[in-house]
Amino acid sequence: MQLIGWMLIHSPAKSLAGTTGDMATSAIIGAVKLIDCVCASDSPWFSGPHGLVLGARLVLPRPVPARGRPRLFRSSPEELERACAALRTIAEARAN
Repeated sequence: MQLIGWMLIHSPAKSLAGTTGDMATSAIIGAVKLIDCVCASDSPWFSGPHGLVLGARLVLPRPVPARGRPRLFRSSPEELERACAALRTIAEARAN
């Protein structure tokens, strides 16, 4: 399975410890470009055995409500369409 490309970022159902409480929950909040998967890294965030190398990111202007699941998952067609519409808005704003 090819995993290199853009992925949506989903926020957890509950606020994370240390956050201010204004973070959206149970929502797609952006997208990030996955550029590699590695088995070793000097990054302090790497805990192995595999790590994702991320590139460009886009933050949605408004969170898109979406049901999450543990680990990587496929969004429903409806959630995907709403997130893509929000991403198109960003692209159009940047083009103008």
